[in-house]
Amino acid sequence: MPEKIVSLEKRDAALRKDLDQLVQIVPARHQEDGDLRRLIAFRLKLDGFPATRSYIVRKIREMNACGFSGRMFDYLKDDQAENTCSTQKPGFADDIP
Repeated sequence: MPEKIVSLEKRDAALRKDLDQLVQIVPARHQEDGDLRRLIAFRLKLDGFPATRSYIVRKIREMNACGFSGRMFDYLKDDQAENTCSTQKPGFADDIP
């Protein structure tokens, strides 16, 4: 079964370049997380570069505001952790120029 899974981040050069730029936004301790890279690649493929960049920046700010210290991937995928922290609603815009 695993041989049938297509790696999004290895699919094309343009996606790879954008993915590398987006991973540079992520804090250094999370940059080598393969699960996080796949999640970012998936969002990039679906939403495009500007929307994915805004999403990552917004989530990093939310993580910092609520003091979340676990894996960034867990914060993004785990609705419970996100809901716990998102009640504090930091006043940041969704779109970063």
